[in-house]
Amino acid sequence: MKRLSFLLALCLLLPGITACHDEQRPAEVIATDTMTDFLTDLYLVEGYYAVESQYRFDTASTEVVEALQSLFVKYRLTRERVEKSFDYYSLHPEEYEAIQNEVAARLEQLIAADEEARQGQEPDTPRRATREAFPGRLLDPR
Repeated sequence: MKRLSFLLALCLLLPGITACHDEQRPAEVIATDTMTDFLTDLYLVEGYYAVESQYRFDTASTEVVEALQSLFVKYRLTRERVEKSFDYYSLHPEEYEAIQNEVAARLEQLIAADEEARQGQEPDTPRRATREAFPGRLLDPR
């Protein structure tokens, strides 16, 4: 009898577990390619201001907020949508890991390109070096 109850419970639960695994991504979740682009730019902005804050005594908190807001505008995102996306990806670690791997690869390519471009040049100020390394990025709110 216990064995029959266990099998019955297993038969009832198994379709639910399978359905959860095959669930579709909700429409409000940021697509993986956009999430990859967004996170790449986000890490560039965070890195820029982390380096910049080491050399400036006036904290650039207003500039950081403006740069982050410009990222949201650039990708047409809201804070709520980003939070929902992080919630979704936290439940789907394989997808999030793939995104993070792609972001890391892109950042490594940018670093390699910067190092290649700088061969034989004198070191520069962090702000100018970062601007030159990542032209066209949202790193300089001026």
